[in-house]
Amino acid sequence: DNGIHYGTILSAIGSLHQLKMEGVVVSKESGSGTDFGPPRIIPGPMQVLNLDGLIFTKGETGEMDAHIHGAFVDTAGKVYGGHVMEEETIIATRLVVVIGEIAEVSLTEQYDEKSGHRLLHVEPL
Repeated sequence: DNGIHYGTILSAIGSLHQLKMEGVVVSKESGSGTDFGPPRIIPGPMQVLNLDGLIFTKGETGEMDAHIHGAFVDTAGKVYGGHVMEEETIIATRLVVVIGEIAEVSLTEQYDEKSGHRLLHVEPL
C-alpha cells in the first residue's frame, strides 16, 4: 500500500485477541531435517513482545508477501514464539509496526528442491 517492495520489521507493539502460529519440528522427510509443525491457535488476550520479518516478492508470481516471526506473552506470563500466520490472528487494541525499506537489492522467495523449503534469494538491483 505504501510502495515498499522489500523491507524489514524494525519495531512492533500491540496486543492480540488470538494468535495463529507454527513452530519448527524435526522432519525426516525434509532435506534440512526440520519443517514447520501443524499450526496452533492460541487464545488471548496477549501482548506482542517482538516481531521480526521480511517483506519480499514471491518468485513464481511476483506478488508481495511477508514472513513474520514473533514473541508473545499471555495474561499468565506464558511466552509463545514462532512463525505468525495472518489468517485467524486477531488484533486486539492495536498493532503498530515500523517497516524499514530495503533498497538497491531484491528479495525473492523461491522453492528450493534440496531443502524442500522456500528460501530467500538476494540480488542487487
